[in-house]
Amino acid sequence: MVSTECSPGTSESCAYTGPAGTEGVGVCHAGARTCDASGSWSACSGEVVPQPEVDANAVDEDCDGVARMCAPGTSESCAYTGPAGTEGVGVCHAGARTCAASGSTWSACSGEVVPQPEVDANAVDEDCDGVARLCAPGTSESCAYTGPAGTEGVGTCQAGARTCDVSGTSWGACTGEVIPQTEVCGNDLDDDCDGHASPSCAEWLSTGSMTTKRWMHKAALLANGQVLVSGGHNGSEALKTAELYDPTKGTWSVTGSMSIERRGHAATVLQDGKVLVTGGEGLNGWALMKAELYDPTTGTWSSAGSMSIERYGHAATVLPDGKVLVTGGEGPNGWTLMKAELYDPTTATWSSAGSMRIARAGHMATLLANGQVLVSGGHNGSEALKTAELYDPTKGTWSVTGSMRIERRGHVATVLPDGKVLVTGGEGPNGWTLRKAELYDPTNGTWLDTDPMNTARYLPRATVLQDGKVLVTGGEGPNGWALATAELYDPTTATWSSAGSMGIARNKQTATVLQNGKVLVTGGKGDGEFLKSAELFDPAP
Repeated sequence: MVSTECSPGTSESCAYTGPAGTEGVGVCHAGARTCDASGSWSACSGEVVPQPEVDANAVDEDCDGVARMCAPGTSESCAYTGPAGTEGVGVCHAGARTCAASGSTWSACSGEVVPQPEVDANAVDEDCDGVARLCAPGTSESCAYTGPAGTEGVGTCQAGARTCDVSGTSWGACTGEVIPQTEVCGNDLDDDCDGHASPSCAEWLSTGSMTTKRWMHKAALLANGQVLVSGGHNGSEALKTAELYDPTKGTWSVTGSMSIERRGHAATVLQDGKVLVTGGEGLNGWALMKAELYDPTTGTWSSAGSMSIERYGHAATVLPDGKVLVTGGEGPNGWTLMKAELYDPTTATWSSAGSMRIARAGHMATLLANGQVLVSGGHNGSEALKTAELYDPTKGTWSVTGSMRIERRGHVATVLPDGKVLVTGGEGPNGWTLRKAELYDPTNGTWLDTDPMNTARYLPRATVLQDGKVLVTGGEGPNGWALATAELYDPTTATWSSAGSMGIARNKQTATVLQNGKVLVTGGKGDGEFLKSAELFDPAP
């Protein structure tokens, strides 16, 4: 009889070979063997001993009694609980949960953002509708004020405002801002926002009359603030008398007389405060060579020698080195002159300054910021000129520059604060009285038309005020009558405006800016009447 180990077909557990305490824990268990047909045991199979834990399957592979649901410390998104279509729009997003250190549990879901009421003006889409609101629809706010510092809230000046559109996504244009403007006369408002309403604005005031009637005379502002008026014509003869205006008292007083009668002469204030008078027409109507000096400290005149030729209707310009350039004019027998000459106050001598390119009288000679002298227009004895030229004191030479836009004589030229030269009025082709105004640019030597004056004027007077505006007064109108009107040119806007009217019409008067900013206008000729009256223009009463 054959001996057997077991009953065929039966099975039994094998001895567990894994670590003590792990059998029957988690997936760990002993294997099994089966008795074959011959009664022998098969090899043991099916044993499961601890293995590395597999995260997130909820099975305890390492048989430590804990089934790991997740990898410790890892995170994952939670299911989004907000309205459909809002996840990932604006600020909305799902939250997240983190696996515990044991790997057996997830933390609570946190950090989820679902739609909230929109917060205006932060450019964030809180309600997750795809639109970030910059502002509350229909609301308004002030814009940044662009006017000069210290003017906001003064007078009429105020910041503008902007309004949020209906979507809340953008601001409208800024509107309603008011920055300083030129003071409007008669509106009782502070338009320039300086804290003072000026109902009357600029105005004309009468002041004391000169001691005698004067026309074609000259006025010079002295260093002491007084104004020296010399020569001219009283309706019957040329004058050699002179007088002084005292702005502090508004009175006139006689001072020393020149050595000879003069009208249409030139008077220039030298750097030492004395006044050089040159040329003009004398008693017999002849052009004069003689020059003389007025000393304000003594009120007396002394000889300044004689020019090389007689001159009337010439121009005299003080150069940066203190010398005086005298140009053109009408000479003996009415000839128009090309010659120029220099007076040197340090040596009290005259010397040649060469010759202009063209003979001229009734022209303007204007000192530019670069030290050169611009000579413009005038006439050559028969017709008005539009040509212009430059004198360079450093080289003592003359050169041609751009021509004006139109022929002019009896015009005025003034240097603006930006260095450009404003030329206004005069008599043009065919004797027409001109309204046209133009600007010379020294940087490129060209002329450009600017807005015309309100009134055509021949032989007006122009002065630069302390605020940079140019006051043009009087002159002859197109009908040959003297004008009482005045106007202002504003370089900042390149526009003209009325400056009211003088108390009386005048031509060939003088106009002098006083140290207090007012403008003294003296004498001239009205409609057939020679004048001794004077008046003041006050730009800021």
